[in-house]
Amino acid sequence: MLPADCIQVRMAGSVATPVWLGVEDYAWLRALIADFARLDGRRYREVVSFLREPPRTPAPPGKRRMAIWTIQDLCERERSPLDAGLLRDAVAVEAQRARDAGRFDRSRVLAAIEETAPAFAICSERIGLIDLFIDWAGRLPPSDPVHRRLAARKAGDEVRLRKRGYGIAIEARDGPIAMLSRPACTRWQSRLDRVVSVTLVEVIGRQAAQSAPQWRSGLRCDRWAVPVVDVHFAVSTPEPPVSG
Repeated sequence: MLPADCIQVRMAGSVATPVWLGVEDYAWLRALIADFARLDGRRYREVVSFLREPPRTPAPPGKRRMAIWTIQDLCERERSPLDAGLLRDAVAVEAQRARDAGRFDRSRVLAAIEETAPAFAICSERIGLIDLFIDWAGRLPPSDPVHRRLAARKAGDEVRLRKRGYGIAIEARDGPIAMLSRPACTRWQSRLDRVVSVTLVEVIGRQAAQSAPQWRSGLRCDRWAVPVVDVHFAVSTPEPPVSG
């Protein structure tokens, strides 16, 4: 493996791309980065086991090994501590300005937060079916308010992540609509105070027949809905080097 200072790169403005990557590699590299984001917080042996499996998107073996090594190296670098209080203040101030001006546009608010608090960058990650206690709503009777809340939701709705007992719930204004799985709770526990916004992407219908046979005895309805959401959260960015 070449040392980092011997790897050739192409420069486009402030973006450096290794010469061993081309446009034809973007699809599998994008899928690999998404896998790393989803595996964040998992046990090391789970990550290693997953990476040994055939890739979801076909990739050249040598390039994929190089990319995995590079991403692992980046993941191991320590980030500077995040000042959650400063982040919340930036969110509150810009959100109120947007409301006062009658222009509450999520993308503008997120962009303004990055300008107001330059030590932060806003990242997005999807919480999908694999990240949820997928049968949670199915274990509640059809008369439970959860089903009414889910039926009233539509793509683009703002929801939130919130601690609920020992777990983490996805909540609408009037209460919970889903619970995260145990691995997802572990992953998001340390990020909760960095969440800026949570947006509903879609609501997927699920039937009892789709659940594993050993879990069906705990179900109390034949059909229920499961939400998929995008979470926007803040990460700290490294301090720029001091010149001179």
